[in-house]
Formats: sequence, C-alpha cells, structure tokens
Amino acid sequence: MLARDTGSDASTTHALLAYLIVLVGILLIARAIIGMFVQDPDTSVVIGATPLSLAIGPTTVTYGVWVCTQQRGRPPLSRRLARNGALCAVGLFVAGLFGASTQPAWAYGTGRHGPLALRVVRQGSWGP
Repeated sequence: MLARDTGSDASTTHALLAYLIVLVGILLIARAIIGMFVQDPDTSVVIGATPLSLAIGPTTVTYGVWVCTQQRGRPPLSRRLARNGALCAVGLFVAGLFGASTQPAWAYGTGRHGPLALRVVRQGSWGP
C-alpha cells in the first residue's frame, strides 16, 4: 500500500513515512549498539531489548529504503549493494532473534543457580 503512488500529496506523505521508518530503524540500531558496548544496569534492564533491536533495526531500515525506492521509481543504491544490504539485514535479524531467545534462558539459569549454591554451601557437597 505504501508503494502505490496515488497522487502528489499521497506521494509526499508516503515519502515522509518511508523516512520515518528509516529513522526508527536507525534509532533501533543505535539502541542495539549502546546495549552491546555499554554494560550497566540502565541499558540491560529489559531482557531481550538489545538483541531484538539488533534484529528489527536493520530490517526496518531495509524496508524503509525499499518503500522510498518504490516511491521514487529509481533505486538509490546499485542492485548489488541493495542485495548485499538485504542479506546483511537478514543475517542480523537471525542473529538478533537467536540472542533474544538465549537471554531469557540465561536469566532463568542465573536465577536458578542462586538457591543451588546456597544448598551446596549448607550441605558441603553437590549431593541431593
């Protein structure tokens, strides 16, 4: 629906929407980079926020560029560069989903090891 050109006002609205989609993707990429390189309680509050930002950010930018391309009628990038960018976005999407699925498991395992460690200290062994 965004790719259809129905008039000059609609075209301008769709172009602005495409730029807004790209901006949201860039902000998600920035969130992912901050989450990866800044390790403090403020950036790691929500489990899965960093990997999901990594997964959705590049995909959103790719979609915004595609919508912009459909509006303009001519691609802003060469076909080879666009294909490589789309493949990188898919790779980051898969890696981000993998990371997002492992973070809850990590948090669950970390939460479970606390009581086990206390039991080991009290008993003095690993036995049941």
